[in-house]
Amino acid sequence: KSDVFPDDRENFSSCVKITSNDVLNLLKDMNAKGTYIYRYLLKLVIITYIEADTDIFVRLCYGWILAFSYRMWWCSIQLEETYSQQEKDNHFITRAAWLSVEINIHCLTSLIILVLQGVLPSSSLHTHLFSSQPCESTFRSARALSSTFSSITSFSVSQFLNKIEKIAILNHFKSTEGDDVKCPLKFPIHHKNKHKKRISSTTSLSSASTTINDIEKIIIKAYHEAKK
Repeated sequence: KSDVFPDDRENFSSCVKITSNDVLNLLKDMNAKGTYIYRYLLKLVIITYIEADTDIFVRLCYGWILAFSYRMWWCSIQLEETYSQQEKDNHFITRAAWLSVEINIHCLTSLIILVLQGVLPSSSLHTHLFSSQPCESTFRSARALSSTFSSITSFSVSQFLNKIEKIAILNHFKSTEGDDVKCPLKFPIHHKNKHKKRISSTTSLSSASTTINDIEKIIIKAYHEAKK
């Protein structure tokens, strides 16, 4: 079974394989620069938005490297006069993937600024949880908050918001108290997640030491990295 199957758009394990350091090093030796850059950018997506132990400022830098790289790639294709528009589209990633990269990095930048300003808690920066699976899990948790003597599994938006507030408090305890070295709180772990190592939070920000100017410097650095 091949790990490179264009119609299989949800095979994450294959994406991890084809973006491993060993594969990227082989592509360097084979003088396949285009393939190397494409897979390297895919690796940055994984590091930025999926891996849980990535530092928040590394996420910010890599996310903007992705955004600038795709913009430069798109512009270079549009300048090619010998290609039809269909051929130009075929030589680029899908519009959905491109828009996803742009929206995600702008949202991440806004979240960091709001956390620095004290508007949002630092737990808002757990970007590896921003996917459909955690959203579905949250909805299941909200249903689980119903009384054991009630057979009603649906609820109004107002009731859902009340349940979400309770879940947010519980998740806050999990993300903060669980990292306490002296006296951590132990929470039940699903059997599918028991094999995963616990990773300390890397999303803490200090508004006293980090400024908007620092964020601008990271974005400028990412732009110069993308130009290389």
